[in-house]
Amino acid sequence: MADDDEYGGTRMVANTAQTQARPGTEGWFVRFDDGRMVPVEATVLVGRNPGEQANPAIVVVNIGEDGHAVSKTHLAIGVDQRGVHVTDRGSTNGTALVNSKGELEPCLPGIQARCREGQVVSFGDRSFTVLRRPAGG
Repeated sequence: MADDDEYGGTRMVANTAQTQARPGTEGWFVRFDDGRMVPVEATVLVGRNPGEQANPAIVVVNIGEDGHAVSKTHLAIGVDQRGVHVTDRGSTNGTALVNSKGELEPCLPGIQARCREGQVVSFGDRSFTVLRRPAGG
């Protein structure tokens, strides 16, 4: 074992805050293009007039009511141990992830698409950004 002088008197210790990863389900929210921020702790349905309003386990976000670019129930946002995902619900104008080059990558209806922190999701003529609070924040 090396003595402290070999490392200039500095001791290396594990940072328990960094070594204990928080659950993938924790701290996520989305910021819509109109400024609304919605936590993603369960299923979030997004559209002009999303269904499932009687289910208390589902959060409903009404957006795009003034036009028809956003479908009635356009998409679902979900969270699991791997993080946030979106699922297009068979919308007319589609849902797409914006990649690092600014290009749209269409989401297939009914198929979960994984989102990164900071990623923009475009749906109809609207969008939201996937964000995460810092651990402990």
